[in-house]
Amino acid sequence: MGQLAVTVNGHSYQITCDDGQEDHLRALAESVDARVGELVASVGQVGDMRLLVMTSLLLADEASEAKNDLLALREEDEKAGEKAQLDEAVLAAGIETLAERIEAIADNLIPVADNHDSSATGKRARAPELMRGSQGSGRDRPA
Repeated sequence: MGQLAVTVNGHSYQITCDDGQEDHLRALAESVDARVGELVASVGQVGDMRLLVMTSLLLADEASEAKNDLLALREEDEKAGEKAQLDEAVLAAGIETLAERIEAIADNLIPVADNHDSSATGKRARAPELMRGSQGSGRDRPA
């Protein structure tokens, strides 16, 4: 166990703490001493006990506000998470709808492609005629 001497409002106090916590405890004591100093400047020396009670109440009020702020942030975070899940569900439904539309379009294209393949031989047979026609009248050449 570590021991530390802290000073609050000009009085020294011996404090025991876990090993390794001395720096943290020293910083806390400095914070309390600063708050006591602010109260002394505001209300004067009204006695150590009263100053420490008033400081304790001020610090408890700050801790309470911080706790309420944390709870509010957690609630906002939960709401944002719920909204994100809803948004994700809407997006998933939209993607599903688009996929169904794409599949329907693809289903309609397949018969056209099949018809196109079956008539492709006819188009190929006409292709040389078109080529001949583009090179000239085509009357000079045997068919």
